[in-house]
Amino acid sequence: MNTAEWLAAVDAHPETIDTDLVVAVAIANGSTTVDGWDQQTVDESIEELVGLGFVAEVFSAPCAGSCVGECTEVVLELRIPA
Repeated sequence: MNTAEWLAAVDAHPETIDTDLVVAVAIANGSTTVDGWDQQTVDESIEELVGLGFVAEVFSAPCAGSCVGECTEVVLELRIPA
């Protein structure tokens, strides 16, 4: 997947907003967090990207090690919806 093409597709989609693009950049860089942002906002944007077909969860498992509270590791796959 060409990341620049994927980000351009996210940006061009009529149902995405600037928040979704910022979160998409974070995802493209291997993160599901955005510095200074509430995690709920990021999670909602990820859900929107999943719903629109830009991201697919291909694997999830409980975190290993020292997590505070509930923690799940997730592998996301970038997609350009048809």
